[in-house]
Amino acid sequence: MRVAFVNQDAGVGPGRRKGASAHVAALQSALARVGAEVVAFELKQDAELEPALTAAHARRPFECVYERYALGACAASRFARRSDLPHVLEVNAPLLEEACEQRGYRASDEDFEREREVFGAATWLLPVSRAVSEYVVERGGDATRVRVTPNAVDTRWFRPDAPRPADLRLPAGALVVGFHGRLRPWHNLELLVKALERVVARGREVHLLAVGEGDFASVLAPLGAQRWTQRAWMGAEQLAQHVACFDVLALTYAAERKCYFSPLKLFEAMACGAAPIVPALGELPELVEHGACGAVVPAGDAQALSEQLLRWCDDRGAMRRIGVAAACKAAQRSWDEVAREVLACAQAARTP
Repeated sequence: MRVAFVNQDAGVGPGRRKGASAHVAALQSALARVGAEVVAFELKQDAELEPALTAAHARRPFECVYERYALGACAASRFARRSDLPHVLEVNAPLLEEACEQRGYRASDEDFEREREVFGAATWLLPVSRAVSEYVVERGGDATRVRVTPNAVDTRWFRPDAPRPADLRLPAGALVVGFHGRLRPWHNLELLVKALERVVARGREVHLLAVGEGDFASVLAPLGAQRWTQRAWMGAEQLAQHVACFDVLALTYAAERKCYFSPLKLFEAMACGAAPIVPALGELPELVEHGACGAVVPAGDAQALSEQLLRWCDDRGAMRRIGVAAACKAAQRSWDEVAREVLACAQAARTP
């Protein structure tokens, strides 16, 4: 199947140092591996994109348009309707609501109408979580065309037996707690620092390994320089080698924030065998299954988080068993599987 893969998000694109860009690249590669011919379109303006799609379709027809939804974008939707092609729309967040709440954007009637038009016309809507699916339906999407499709993991790189970086030196015997990605306020990493300080005060050795972009030094300073290591952003294969060094991944999203996301970092760490700790928010408890594939603690509770870390400091065997179960579960959610789902949706739409 020949697929026009459209990404109009101005902050997401090839080579950008963020998880969303890695997501796009991983899915494009997976679609190609499972048999699709992928033609990527990264033009950010509707006025540029629509004629480009039209010209490429005239030279050699597409059979499907796959789009990562971007705020205000409607060219791919209109092209797909005009060309009578299935339009599969991936929706990662309630973008208009997010822009208003987090960036002070003032939505107009035209913004709401454009979003309703795109959601209403999509052949299939693939929100990453139930919370996003509810948003999509509220804003005009047909509930019968919604298929919740969480994010996945590139199991070629993220796996328990990934080689460890030869130049990385971590303290022997310390519990390695990991973070990878671009540091953002909603990650609430300060809460993890508070929990780790409590663990240290109880006489256990811990070390935080942070891989990514952001001002980690100011956030992690209370731990002391000897208890954390930072590595800059890197490609997927190298990143997986570092994530494979994590004993634990602890997500610390704040209780007051809406939990609509499907965190790539969670699936990647689980796939490498890290034992996850997640807050009791959204669908996170279902993903880790407390006591089976991870641990669930109350959101925003540094004491509960520190107690769970202490338990695993003292019982590494239990922690490792959790990590093995987490890896098995994550391995079932590869980007190749998502790519097959996408092509099945497109094929179903094309079948009379």
